[in-house]
Amino acid sequence: MPAQRVARVSVDDPIRSFLGLAFVGLWLFLFIKSFVKDMKTNPVSVVFWMVVLVFFVSMGLRGLRKGLVNRRLLENGGCVIGRVRSQIEVKAGRGHRASEISYSFRDDLGQTWFGEGTDHTKSHFPEMPVVIFYDLKYPSQNVAACATAWKVLGPDKKLVDLD
Repeated sequence: MPAQRVARVSVDDPIRSFLGLAFVGLWLFLFIKSFVKDMKTNPVSVVFWMVVLVFFVSMGLRGLRKGLVNRRLLENGGCVIGRVRSQIEVKAGRGHRASEISYSFRDDLGQTWFGEGTDHTKSHFPEMPVVIFYDLKYPSQNVAACATAWKVLGPDKKLVDLD
């Protein structure tokens, strides 16, 4: 693969993505409505809602930062084939399970590096090959192709299947 690639977010399930955005929008609407209502009558409630807002904003910023780092790795990082070292299924909400993998890979200098992430495809098992993108200067910053919402576009502007 060329050193410079193009990546975009892949929305596998548009309805689920829309519902997530609708939930955030509804929560913000309710927050603003409650905040304006309680601002004059209940200062304790205002402090509570401010703490809740700061928590959710910090979680959102953390997720956004991780997503942007992953995009940079997919677009500009090194690309190698690594091996899944372990895979476990963990509970992720009501009736949902997530596949957590740990993997290893060798960089261009032959040094072995490790990483972990959530296998969104739920198709990787121990000893399977997995595509890894990593920072050429700091290989400890890495992401498996199956563990990010970002997908690589090919020269024909179609998603490249890396799984």
